[in-house]
Formats: sequence, structure tokens, C-alpha cells
Amino acid sequence: MNKITLFKIAFLCSLFSFAQNIDTTKYQKVAPGDTIRNYYNQNNNNNTSGDTIKNYYPSQNNQQQDQNQQPKQYQPDKSYPYRNQKGRNTPPNTNANQKKQPTSNDIKEKLYFGAYAYFTAGAVPGYGVIYYELSPHVAYKITDNFSAGVQILYNNSVLSGGGQSQSYSVIGGGAFARYLLPKIQMFNIQFFPQVEYDILAVPSGYLNNVTIKRTASEEKMAGMGIRRSYNKVSLYILFMYDFSPAIYSPYYYDPLVYRFGFSYNW
Repeated sequence: MNKITLFKIAFLCSLFSFAQNIDTTKYQKVAPGDTIRNYYNQNNNNNTSGDTIKNYYPSQNNQQQDQNQQPKQYQPDKSYPYRNQKGRNTPPNTNANQKKQPTSNDIKEKLYFGAYAYFTAGAVPGYGVIYYELSPHVAYKITDNFSAGVQILYNNSVLSGGGQSQSYSVIGGGAFARYLLPKIQMFNIQFFPQVEYDILAVPSGYLNNVTIKRTASEEKMAGMGIRRSYNKVSLYILFMYDFSPAIYSPYYYDPLVYRFGFSYNW
């Protein structure tokens, strides 16, 4: 045999001897369909501490222990019970969020009362007449500027002529509403419009009118006033006009009525 043939035989013998020295007992045959992960799970006793693939795939026992552990539920921070509620900075059921009920002190602060006086002198056909009028009132401030109230009216009319005089008493009541306009700081005054509706009981024969019994007279009035305040006391002058006085109305001959009044807590 030549040298090349001898060299080939020697090389084959070396490969055969090397293959016989390999320890294949520590490896398990991998059947078709098996994965590297299954292989390592079945061979946990192999001394492959440095094998990164085995470290990557945990054993099935460890996985079952992880699955048996229930995931922790979210628990809000009880030290801050409302921090975990979106858009909630205050407790939902506190007195601050409940509708505030008006107290007796609040109602007293919104109430005001006062009175006005009216005096004038005029004439009716063939006679002279003098009017005295007094009206107490109480009102409620619906807002800081708008208020409404009720009033009682007493009017005394004295008719004189031919050396004789006759006195008539007119009583009644009504309701009014007024609105304070912005204050004029320079003069410390405020204007306010007022509307009013009154019903007056006029006696029979009032101002020589032909009435056989006491008659009700409706007064529909509106006007403008000027107010000046001194702490809680307000003084005002009010000019009112009666738009449709009846013939037996105290304002029939003089529908322009001016009043001087005061109010407390207005």
C-alpha cells in the first residue's frame, strides 16, 4: 500500500477511538416533537449548572407552585381613603357636600322691615282735601339686590269745604318688589325701581262719590326711589304713579304719590 492509503486508515482508526471515549449516558435521546425545555425538565439531576438554556426554562414543579399562588388584588391606600378615587378630594357623604339647610339666623339676616309716610294736600271739585298715609312693611331679600314684601296701608283723608269737614279712613294691603341698582359711591346712594299692587277698602260716600257701601279699589303702581344707608338703617324717598285709579280711589285726583320711608336691615 502506498503512503496515502496508510494515512487514511490511520485517520479512520483515530476517529473510531475518540468516539468510543465519549460518555453518552448523561444525555437522553430527544424524540421527535420534544423540545429543549422538556429535555431539561426531565433531566434536573444533570450537572449543568453553567448551562444558560436550563436556567432560562424553569422546572414544571416551580411553574405549578407559581400557578397555585393567587395573584394579589389591588388594595387602596386606607390612610388616604379618597386619594384613590378619581376626581374625589372630599368624602362623598360629609356635611360639606350635603345641601345646606337654611337656619333661623339666615332667615333673620334676609328679612328687613320698615315703614313709610305720605302726606299731601289737594283739591276736589268744590272742596279741599288733605291726605295722610302710613304703611309698615316687611320684606325678604331673595338676592343681595332683589327683594319682595308685603305691606299694610292706612290712609286718612280729610275733606273740608263750606265751613265743614269730613274724615274718611281707607285701609288695605298689598305686595311690592324692588331691585337695588349699583351704588353711586360718590354720594353713597342707590336707585331702585319698585312695582306694587294694593287693594284698598274705600268707605261709602268717599270724597262725595256715590258709593253705598265700602268698596275695594285696586291700585297698580310703579315708580323709582333713592336710598341712602347708615349701617343697617336705610332712608329712602319713593315716587310712585298709579296707572289706573278708580274714581273712588284715594289717588284718583293725584295719581303721583311720593313717600318718605326707612327700612332696617335692607
